[in-house]
Amino acid sequence: MLAAFSVSVFLLGFGTGPLLLAPLSETFGRKPIYVVGFTVFTLTQIPCALATSISMLIGFRFLQGFFGSASISNGGGTISDMYDALERTRVVGWYILGPLTGTSYSLFLLSTAVNGGRSCGGSYNRRLHE
Repeated sequence: MLAAFSVSVFLLGFGTGPLLLAPLSETFGRKPIYVVGFTVFTLTQIPCALATSISMLIGFRFLQGFFGSASISNGGGTISDMYDALERTRVVGWYILGPLTGTSYSLFLLSTAVNGGRSCGGSYNRRLHE
């Protein structure tokens, strides 16, 4: 049960990160926040994988969520900086479409790659008929 708590702590960090990272991006610019956020997020994968206690895992999961939220806190501002108001509506639609459909598409692409170019349904049917 305590191991499942690490997911809740990740989400807690993911929710509190924009409270600090968004104002910092207005002060220091978006690029440093992206670089530091993605670097720390990537580097904290190692201590999470090598965690020797549940406390260590939970602490680094909070840091992952906190620094992983850099893209969420700065995404809208980055799009606003790059596009004018009319074109921004279309771009924000594509930006939001990624998180909404990413998990289903990634599952399909992964299953296709693992099964040698066939989708899940085709490989299941083939295995049933062998």
